Amino acid sequence: MTLRQPNAGWMGAALLDILRGECLPTGGDRSLSHRSMLTFGALKERYQMDTAFGGSGAAPALAMALERIGWRAVRDPSPEELSGDLALLVEACVREHRDVLDLTYAIASTLRHAGPLLDGSLPPIEAYLPAAEEVLRRYVARDRGDGPDA
Repeated sequence: MTLRQPNAGWMGAALLDILRGECLPTGGDRSLSHRSMLTFGALKERYQMDTAFGGSGAAPALAMALERIGWRAVRDPSPEELSGDLALLVEACVREHRDVLDLTYAIASTLRHAGPLLDGSLPPIEAYLPAAEEVLRRYVARDRGDGPDA
């Protein structure tokens, strides 16, 4: 897998580890919730639409998805800063490994690394899976926050 350099700054090395799959759990139950019925085909279609000639890429829509799940309350990094890193993860899924479950865990791991330390410790990656699933669901569904469940 050829990796592009992630955004410089707050977590470049950690993101490279996530892209390489070095931070993802390998054993146990790695199933997603029943809510997450996201298919690779739907993700690929959305990504290709975002990155088609003249497209703005996946980052703006991922920033919107982060905004919709309340990431702005974290303050640093902002949804716009974090979305560039998530876009690299989506790109790796679509162009390389094609595994939505691995992508979801990678996003959860990224959210975990980027989130605040409330008591000086971090919960397990699995605690961030619902947020990761919701980000992907909103990204693929083109959620702009104007629907009935927004």
